[in-house]
Amino acid sequence: MIGERDLSANELNLNVHYLARNRGILTVYGLGGFNLSNTSGSDELWREERNLGAPNTRKVGLNIGAGLELRFGNVVVYGEPKVTLFGGSQFVATAGLRYIL
Repeated sequence: MIGERDLSANELNLNVHYLARNRGILTVYGLGGFNLSNTSGSDELWREERNLGAPNTRKVGLNIGAGLELRFGNVVVYGEPKVTLFGGSQFVATAGLRYIL
């Protein structure tokens, strides 16, 4: 449920990373992938305000983006902006920290 409304939304992303440069602590890569998003619910007014169409809407899109990793021993700091085109266009920026065992 989104807020007090009878709505739900979910998405599935499948991405492939292409490593372009790996120089010591720095790794640069491009990414591309597939996005499947779904919204459902019974609140017609909310859906009309956002031009979402029918109560149950499924959209397919393409992900395009790039990433940067900095490795410090077993710790990797990364950032990854990507945009989804066509189905439910959106921009997502992800950043994080990974520990390599």
